[in-house]
Amino acid sequence: MRGFKDWKGEIEGVPWWKFKIALHIHYFDTGYGRLSIVKYFWLILAGGSILEGVNYMYAIYGGFLYCIVCYVVGWWWYNHMQSAVMEVSNQVDPFAKGMRKVYKPVVPK
Repeated sequence: MRGFKDWKGEIEGVPWWKFKIALHIHYFDTGYGRLSIVKYFWLILAGGSILEGVNYMYAIYGGFLYCIVCYVVGWWWYNHMQSAVMEVSNQVDPFAKGMRKVYKPVVPK
């Protein structure tokens, strides 16, 4: 999807700005899914700190930092790991197995 970064057209009737918003939401959601276990660790630390009387603003700042890290991890995952993830899912997909038997993959030289 790297070719769509500077593209200003429509994709099947969807304006480019809606596509960009959906892409950024996808980055965040992907990172949030990959870092889901971290939020429980952060909840324990932040909750314990608030109960001990430490400034609650640290918990809020940490939440914002967690959101930014989720976005960055999602962007990295989408741009560097998505093809590997799709290949792993294709290894167990019966349709992909059948299509690979019918159409031999082209290996670039």
